[in-house]
Amino acid sequence: MNKRQRKKWLKQHNKYFDPRETWSLDWTIAKFVYPRLKKFKKENIGFPHEFKTIDEWNEILDKMLFSFKVLKEDCVGLEIDFNDPNWKNEIDKTNERIQEGLELFGKYFRDLWW
Repeated sequence: MNKRQRKKWLKQHNKYFDPRETWSLDWTIAKFVYPRLKKFKKENIGFPHEFKTIDEWNEILDKMLFSFKVLKEDCVGLEIDFNDPNWKNEIDKTNERIQEGLELFGKYFRDLWW
């Protein structure tokens, strides 16, 4: 089987993906997760047992959404004024928020169902 036939066979069996997607896998994953997580938050009617209200759960989901949105848009630091002497601190704060959302995503990954 030549390369073209193999690629066609893989596509037909949903086993093909563009290898270029692995170059920036974080961006590819964020692009996939963000709209689904957004829809999940909109449709969700429950929350994990450790929370008292759905508002607490929505706050966690918002932190996750922020992380994936920023990663998807690949805009860490674009909203920063580089004339400000504290611009590095602003980038650090944004990166900390991204990391927090990703850690929450990992922590509550198995709770993302309804």
